[in-house]
Amino acid sequence: MRIGNYELQRIKNKIIDDLYGKKEEELGKKAKQMAIENREIWLKQYKPLLDQLPDSMVTRNKKYLLKVDYTDPTVSEAVLEKDREATRNSYSGDYNRRSNYVIDTTWEHTYQKAIVNPTEDDNGYSSPQSQPVHASLKEKLENLCKDILAWRRERNEMSDYLEETTAHNTGSQQLRKIWPEPFHKYLPAESPSKSTKKTKPVPPPAPTGLKDRLTTNLLEDGI
Repeated sequence: MRIGNYELQRIKNKIIDDLYGKKEEELGKKAKQMAIENREIWLKQYKPLLDQLPDSMVTRNKKYLLKVDYTDPTVSEAVLEKDREATRNSYSGDYNRRSNYVIDTTWEHTYQKAIVNPTEDDNGYSSPQSQPVHASLKEKLENLCKDILAWRRERNEMSDYLEETTAHNTGSQQLRKIWPEPFHKYLPAESPSKSTKKTKPVPPPAPTGLKDRLTTNLLEDGI
């Protein structure tokens, strides 16, 4: 049975989310906590001065932004360029694909009310201003970045595998012959039909980390 493009993309997204969503949430919480710790360290440094200023001279905002600019130091420029090209030309269905070796973003935490936070003028409006990581947190931030990049590489490898195997195979029977058994539950049930002799497709190997990921998720009450 042929699977429509929309449904096939939904199936692939579901597989990715079930495999890597829990880890993504865990890493996101750590990134947010890193932003909180960074703010507290910088605030402690300037608190004696802030206490002397009237409230009207202290900027406030609900959001605090930590600027993160990390590149894996073990990879060459050639590898980085290849990665940039792959990210630019990633399969259109995987809108969440990110670089395997570079993190250039901001980690943020939003408080319930506006509190002392750095801001900047944005065409007449006050916007949160991102801050660099404090030197005392640099090693901790780099270790978290390494964990995030390792997760990204595993996720991207699986995304590429799903895109490759569905580029010319859109039938549930075809995919059952190609995909690993744990993925069969995502496919629609097949109606009984007469078997016909067809050339069995030669599937690309599943990502090497799949077995470990399934075991880890099972132990953590994942899928």
